[in-house]
Amino acid sequence: MAETTDYNIRPFKVHVPDEEIERTKTLLRMRRLPNEPIHPGITAEDGTQHLWMHEAKRQLLEFDWRAVENKLNSFSQYLVTIEGATIHFIREKSNSKSAIPLLLLHGWPSSILEYHKVIEPLVNAPDGQQAFDVIIPSLPGVGYSTPLPKPGATVADNARIFNTLMTSVLGYQTYVAQAGDFGAVNLRQLQTNYSSSLKLALFQTFLAPRPEDAIDDSLLPAPERTALNHMSEIRTYGEGHFLTQCNRVSTIGLAMYDNPQAYLAWIGFKYFKALEWGNVSEETNKTYMDGMYSAILLHQYTGTIHTSMAMFQHSGLQYGIEEWKKNPPNQAPFGVQHFEGAYSLAPRSWIKNHGPMIWYQYHKSGGQFAALGAPEEFVDDCRGFFGKNYWKKQ
Repeated sequence: MAETTDYNIRPFKVHVPDEEIERTKTLLRMRRLPNEPIHPGITAEDGTQHLWMHEAKRQLLEFDWRAVENKLNSFSQYLVTIEGATIHFIREKSNSKSAIPLLLLHGWPSSILEYHKVIEPLVNAPDGQQAFDVIIPSLPGVGYSTPLPKPGATVADNARIFNTLMTSVLGYQTYVAQAGDFGAVNLRQLQTNYSSSLKLALFQTFLAPRPEDAIDDSLLPAPERTALNHMSEIRTYGEGHFLTQCNRVSTIGLAMYDNPQAYLAWIGFKYFKALEWGNVSEETNKTYMDGMYSAILLHQYTGTIHTSMAMFQHSGLQYGIEEWKKNPPNQAPFGVQHFEGAYSLAPRSWIKNHGPMIWYQYHKSGGQFAALGAPEEFVDDCRGFFGKNYWKKQ
């Protein structure tokens, strides 16, 4: 890695002390759960389910954090200081001379561990397939990345930080990026403001509003109609999470801090719905759950449960809703991945009104966190979309 002394790049390995692992297990053991549901007839629409919570807590207690730690430490990790913030990132370089720099941005509640299944095949592509240098930062305030010191920092600031990482720190003149969930809110700022360096973006989430001339929902292709229904249901039953973290992040953050059981109950709804709608196999179901447990414990061990939510306070309403309504000039071309079970993806006909969409691909399974739910299809999309379009003159 070509280092720049201004940014103080240093290699990094994850190690959580045994005492902290045991302390967290003690916290979980000491916190009781009720033996019965809150009231008879309660359903998933009312939030995290009683029986699900008991089983998930048992699995979290038995979860092998050291295996996760070993997986993380099998990748090249670094810390870098940009604008006063420490940013933790994975960087795996390909041996291919034609490798494309690829920035992957995770969402919430998630972490860089979301991508652990796709790193190796993206870096080490078969002959004739596009390979990548893969860079995966932890979002500011998540895991080993510190919050930005600027008061009121937003995803627009995150985008500037990530562009600096890719260009000034790592030395890439141009690069591409992929993101879903809240990572896509960050990516939208990169795609609309840094198109001189970000050449292509691949969105798994795109919250375009309904246009005035939209066709009747019943006329949409079935997968898009299903995704629209999921988005509507999440807004109906999951909007409490979003608005609470936008408007009362300190309250909910302090309630969750150092309380992995509460955090499990709070985020369980998102993973439960991702699995219910994602049409995934039993094996993939376990992968999803392991991804959730990994994120919970990473946030717990790094003391960032509360700061991981802070991204919503200054960015949720403005950038998570209002900015998607715009169609600014000078955007980088983009593609869209539609994985069955996605719950934050507008219909294709809505998205095309908000920028130069040049590619769209539907998959019959995968869910909201598709790098976990459909890793092979995820990799194929990156190879196909970026490999075909990056080398074109734009």
